[in-house]
Amino acid sequence: MTVGPVEEESDDPLLPWLRVLDSSPLPILAHTGKVLISTLQDENVALSQLTKLIVQDPAACLHVLRKANWLSHRGKHSDIISISHCVSVIGFEELKGLLSSLPILKDQYELSSVINYTRSIMRSLHAATQARHWAMLRSQANPEHVFLTALLYGAPLWALWQTAPAEMKIVEHLILNEKVPVQEAEKSVLGLSVASLAQNLACLWGLPTVVQEAYDPSNQPMISLLLHYGKKARAGQLEALPAFDEEGVALNSPAAQVLLANWLAVEADVDWYSRQMQRCLGVIAAYLNLPLEQVWKQVRAEACNISRAFPLPGIITPGERFLLSRDAPKRRKIKPSQLAGQVQDLLSKKDILLQDGPMHFSADQALQVVVESIEHNNNIQFIGDQAFYKSFLDRMRLKPDSFATLHELLESATEALQLGLGFARVAVLLKEREGNLLHAICYAGDPDQSTLDELVIDLETTNLFTKLLLKSTALWVGQGENASLFKLLPNNFKQASGEVDSFFVRSIFNQKKPLGVLYVDAGQGHERSLCESQYKNFRLFCKLMAQCIRKVEEPSL
Repeated sequence: MTVGPVEEESDDPLLPWLRVLDSSPLPILAHTGKVLISTLQDENVALSQLTKLIVQDPAACLHVLRKANWLSHRGKHSDIISISHCVSVIGFEELKGLLSSLPILKDQYELSSVINYTRSIMRSLHAATQARHWAMLRSQANPEHVFLTALLYGAPLWALWQTAPAEMKIVEHLILNEKVPVQEAEKSVLGLSVASLAQNLACLWGLPTVVQEAYDPSNQPMISLLLHYGKKARAGQLEALPAFDEEGVALNSPAAQVLLANWLAVEADVDWYSRQMQRCLGVIAAYLNLPLEQVWKQVRAEACNISRAFPLPGIITPGERFLLSRDAPKRRKIKPSQLAGQVQDLLSKKDILLQDGPMHFSADQALQVVVESIEHNNNIQFIGDQAFYKSFLDRMRLKPDSFATLHELLESATEALQLGLGFARVAVLLKEREGNLLHAICYAGDPDQSTLDELVIDLETTNLFTKLLLKSTALWVGQGENASLFKLLPNNFKQASGEVDSFFVRSIFNQKKPLGVLYVDAGQGHERSLCESQYKNFRLFCKLMAQCIRKVEEPSL
């Protein structure tokens, strides 16, 4: 049950919200928590090992920073500059005690409250990764400090999504679906703007000075000036940003960098190809003093890097966002005079909004035929986990809505094929929504056998993949009947796959739209070769997955 300002007697909604958010410790992610519990049982665990685990979990970073700040205020240390600095401030025994006491997020990634909390964390991870890369491009000192400040800028939003998920869900609904202006939507539901709440919470929690400055309106650059230089960059008239705007605010300050990285992450979470994103990219080009095309390429590369490094269950990753299509923009539907009544109606139903049990779709006849074909194919030789594989088939057939995103479905499918059927390597390459590149977005298998997980294929020149994306089809590419297809393989694919001599590949479509390619093989120099029964099973699996993709991609009612 959420607690909001309406339950407090104070006329000022700020203090009640601060009290609620400060008294609700943020949980660390489920998979991080499991590893931490196991690691802390080792009495000889190294401090550096704990530091690596903490850096992988933004909520853990926040808790460790707050603990270090509390100790620093006793006069022991100066400003915190990194997580490793925090760890050295806290000390081994107190760190182990702190980590042991942290709450752990429910391992239920189909729940709306969990999805939105982890989604806000992924957005912050994306911003932090981009900011660190910019710091390296600009040869700034201590890129890890830049990463930490850009990451923790989003901490107040994590707290809101964790503590008041229904209210935040209503705010998001008003902004995205009803096109109500951001501050108007926030004030109508929360009683105040998120920015003002975040500014005060950042101060209360002792977040880095740069974060507090970024939330302070007096330190925020003039948006009109930034957009002016961004527009020139988009027109090919690149000009570096001046040192200060007309009001004396530094345009190249650390706070400006944090704001710009988080602006990019927010726009990427909505639509990589929106007008707002193009404006943001123009400003980044001016900020970095680099051509727009180069900036666009680097930003996409970092989005893919963060997606591979932090594949949070149930969450659409930044790298997936620029590959998949988005809905057409909508106009505002709710008039200002109707907003208060609509908000009250939504708040009265907030418990319903958080009833997140998955809806079970009944299997249609076509899906049932596919599954029966798989289950009764006596020629299938299961090399992997048969029970795991069949349970995944049932999930695709009976519970397609349990996949929160297309990325989760594809990530799970690669594991099912690799662990369930015993394929050595499985990769999914998705096509850019606007562009001519295929990006490897999911991979399962031995990372030492190839660089398939980093593969990018150019579709400008004719090759096997350009032909494959013309229609929904599967191919068995080998040294026998289809040996001629090897001539159509791009050179970088041959290098990434290690000159593998046989593989299965299937184009992925949603209705008539090509999404990408699914690839499997038996590995390099493997004693086992692919066989006819495996190919038949692979094709049946892809047919079922195509049916599930349509369910996942359909807009929810």
